Amino acid sequence: MRKLEEIFELLDGIIPATAEKTIMFCEVEKTSYEIYYYSFYEGELIKHSSEIIDSGELDPSAIENGFGKIADFIRNSDSYNSGLRNVITIKVEGTTEKVETKHYDKSVGLYKIKKDWKLTHIS
Repeated sequence: MRKLEEIFELLDGIIPATAEKTIMFCEVEKTSYEIYYYSFYEGELIKHSSEIIDSGELDPSAIENGFGKIADFIRNSDSYNSGLRNVITIKVEGTTEKVETKHYDKSVGLYKIKKDWKLTHIS
């Protein structure tokens, strides 16, 4: 089992180096995952990872492969619980890196989890 804090080594080429701060949402279960992020730029411009891909700033296949590696890493980490929804928040701001884990019962809807996450971390 790997420590979740080691996940930062997987972020090169997945998040924009030009962003002042990036906050990533990772919801990982046994056979599925959803990962995306918001990057913050000078002047309070915020971009969703899909906008960054669409703009050509980063390679879409590198991001897709990277997200898959992140999901696999989380599944093999000491923080993963296969019986619950695993929500991992990854924050990178300059040289500061932080990871946060929350677990939810599978009866809790993903829409509610994502809405609450966005209110807490983005708004």
